[in-house]
Amino acid sequence: MEKNKYLIGVIAAVVVVAAIIAIVKYSGQKPETNPDNNASSSKTLPLEAGKNQLLGELKKTDDIESGNLMLITSDRKLYLNTTRDFNSLVGKQVVVTIDGDLQNFRLIDIKEK
Repeated sequence: MEKNKYLIGVIAAVVVVAAIIAIVKYSGQKPETNPDNNASSSKTLPLEAGKNQLLGELKKTDDIESGNLMLITSDRKLYLNTTRDFNSLVGKQVVVTIDGDLQNFRLIDIKEK
């Protein structure tokens, strides 16, 4: 009986550790960006420290889990997640201003080009 309790405890500990590893691994993903693209190949226009502008066409998302809008540039698809209403700019050429880099950024603004 003592051996069964020990075995159950070990199995439970392994399950808990595996769950923690899975949560940490998947919570580190950034839904705002497409990890299949190489960030160094994207064209950005530097503004000031940490702020960049991206040029492209604003579209409704094709992957709601990655973001509710997407920016199609000449070399990438960038997912944006925002609660602000940019529906009037969907389908238009826009300038997207971000704070940070393409792997980790905060959306500042979207304006028509």
